[in-house]
Amino acid sequence: MRISTKRILSIGLSVALFIGVAIIYFNLIVPEAKNISKERGEIASKQSLFNVQKQAVDEVQKLIAQFRNLPQLQASVSLAMPAGSDTIGALRQINAVAKTTNATVTSLGFKITPPFLSASKAKITIVKPMGAVNVTVSARGVYENLKKFLELVEKNIRVANVRTFKFTPGIGKEAGVGDALDLSIDMFYQNPVQ
Repeated sequence: MRISTKRILSIGLSVALFIGVAIIYFNLIVPEAKNISKERGEIASKQSLFNVQKQAVDEVQKLIAQFRNLPQLQASVSLAMPAGSDTIGALRQINAVAKTTNATVTSLGFKITPPFLSASKAKITIVKPMGAVNVTVSARGVYENLKKFLELVEKNIRVANVRTFKFTPGIGKEAGVGDALDLSIDMFYQNPVQ
């Protein structure tokens, strides 16, 4: 065979090979590349959906955990805002504060005010009407003890608001020892809705 024939055959074979590669590329590889791209998109969207669903499940699990602690939360709220006026509880708290601060309670009075929102007028049934027990306290003791007494009454576990107070320093033999403190305190409670 002549060199020119070999050259033409090699060029023809190269063109045929190139055409074969192009046919294989466009008929087999391009469609598979499109399928791979499509499947990658589906995988990415499913991964995104999975992450969103996992986050939602985690939030629900957190809520379930919080609701498991609901009795403890209810007990804490009941200490701060008892159901009903609970004047005995208020008396015990004032007595405990007096013992802690070495103040002497000389008189104590209670007046229960009705709930601020009656149950029949409540638009939201979840929120219980709130009332207050007005407690008037007279205490005697050293100035520092009375000051601590006032502070602990305000910071005690039951929600309380010191409405008025009057400090009277001791005179004569009672100077520095027999100081007096008169308080008017509102201690709040939840009205048990029937």
